[in-house]
Amino acid sequence: MTKAECLHAFFAGFGLRAYEENSVPAWLDASQTVENAPPYLTYELATDEFRGEPVQIAVNLWDRSGSWQMLNELTDTISAEIGRCKRLVCDDGIICVTKGSPFAQNAPAEADNDRRKLLHIDLTFITN
Repeated sequence: MTKAECLHAFFAGFGLRAYEENSVPAWLDASQTVENAPPYLTYELATDEFRGEPVQIAVNLWDRSGSWQMLNELTDTISAEIGRCKRLVCDDGIICVTKGSPFAQNAPAEADNDRRKLLHIDLTFITN
């Protein structure tokens, strides 16, 4: 699995559709009859090679329910999954996922009922 595929698989593993932040489709089907709307997760895709310095990325959790409950619960789930360090194995080695600081914060969203939780994630690439 490439670094990009590995990161996508990790972020897609939390029960929401996951998209690289520049690749969120407007429609869920080819005939463009089902609009893509939250809840979903978007993440920055940044990769590196072994240099000892973490790469910092942002992950956004989106919901349109008007409530923070689902996003807060999902944040707790992601936090528990990462723990002190979540090791992801890819073709070139290991990606160590850790929580940035602050790990999570509420963030502005586009519409009144939209909710967005911003997560700060650090990736350390022990790879080629």
